[in-house]
Amino acid sequence: MTTTCGEPEDQVPVHPVVLPAPVVDWATVVRAGSPAREPTRGRLRELRKKGQLDEGITVTRRGEHGLEGRANYYSVLSMLAARCRQAGHDDDAVELERAGSELEARFRERLQSFLGRHALSELPEADFSDELTAATAERLAGYRRLREELLAAAVVVNAE
Repeated sequence: MTTTCGEPEDQVPVHPVVLPAPVVDWATVVRAGSPAREPTRGRLRELRKKGQLDEGITVTRRGEHGLEGRANYYSVLSMLAARCRQAGHDDDAVELERAGSELEARFRERLQSFLGRHALSELPEADFSDELTAATAERLAGYRRLREELLAAAVVVNAE
């Protein structure tokens, strides 16, 4: 993704932008808060009980033979909140948790529908993926410690 700020390309430099995946699984969020500990469902329940994590997005997975179980997903902002909390930045963590919860609520039905039939790695193919990514980027833009906290990883889907 590149940005030009709406200006003609010859007037504004174009910079590549790398954003984190907008949605992560529960284990990624739990691991972000305690990197030295193995992520477990018990640890997930503990974070929820402390009010450091909401319910996220629960998806009933369906396969060719019917129901395959349930999976929990979160906004990447919830993962960054866990990382902030671990670093002692509780105010930032609360801000990111709130923003993550808002995004989860806004996209809940579409994510449940898509992730019920597709793997998380296929999310860029969803018809609402650009909207979700842009909304996540908008929330990240206001985050003060972004450069300190964000370590980006990307899967290249298409190169021009």
